[in-house]
Amino acid sequence: MSLSPSQFDALIHRAISSRDQGHFEAALADFNQAIAANDGHAAAFVHRAITYGQVGQLDAALADLDRAVSLAPEDIWVWTHRAIACGLMGQFDAAIESFGRALALDPNNVETLASRGETLREMGQFEAALDDLNRVLDLDAHYFGAWMSRGHIHIQLGHLDAAWTDFGQALQIANGHSDALLGQGEILRRQEQFDEALTVFSAVLNEMPEHL
Repeated sequence: MSLSPSQFDALIHRAISSRDQGHFEAALADFNQAIAANDGHAAAFVHRAITYGQVGQLDAALADLDRAVSLAPEDIWVWTHRAIACGLMGQFDAAIESFGRALALDPNNVETLASRGETLREMGQFEAALDDLNRVLDLDAHYFGAWMSRGHIHIQLGHLDAAWTDFGQALQIANGHSDALLGQGEILRRQEQFDEALTVFSAVLNEMPEHL
């Protein structure tokens, strides 16, 4: 089946909209139709890979990302998503290699640096992860996820005062964010400030009645 450029774009955008609404089967059907009509479009493979990842089909996601890399080897977005997929599959060496390929194209890309930092944290390479996250925050001090990841690393290293500061910075960016509050609650619990920790956890629960 052939598609005009506008039809192809419409299918891709409809698929992304379906995916955003959690309609993964409909999204994949549209991506499949678009790719069958034009199998040389790297972004289509990346978007389908993201969808496969969301439904747990990581092998299919990685296959699509490998195809995307072959089509667009100079695209940092493609390499970054391949790295994330490899990390989710526990293929950490391949993930770090793909992050390296991405950052060779743009050493200061904060999204890629933050993602590599999170992967390094999962690998237990805390100092290397901190190096990446510190670079992110030097480039963009309002990057919420980097403050959060750095806070969790500091907890894992036992640097509770530094972790408290990181979660505090995250709360300045997103006031009342439950994940940042939970981080501070965990610090209070580890410091055996149990009444204060309970206050924080209860405050989070009060804002999330569906979890009660």
